[in-house]
Amino acid sequence: MAWSPDGERILFTSSRIGFKDEVLLTNNPQPYGEIFVMRNDGTHMEQLTDDQWEDGAPAWQPKKLDLSKVAVARPAK
Repeated sequence: MAWSPDGERILFTSSRIGFKDEVLLTNNPQPYGEIFVMRNDGTHMEQLTDDQWEDGAPAWQPKKLDLSKVAVARPAK
């Protein structure tokens, strides 16, 4: 979990939409799934990632983050 620099929003990971493909591959799925952002009062939650990879450890840039340009690292194929 990471608070925005202005304290207005929170980035967090959640498995609320399930573990997807990972459950098929292992008996030990990770306790995180996709990245979400919401206001500090819990409203206006938005899912930022939705893919087959486990996304975790979200962080804010020191300056105001443009959410349209969020990059998520992917493993090499």
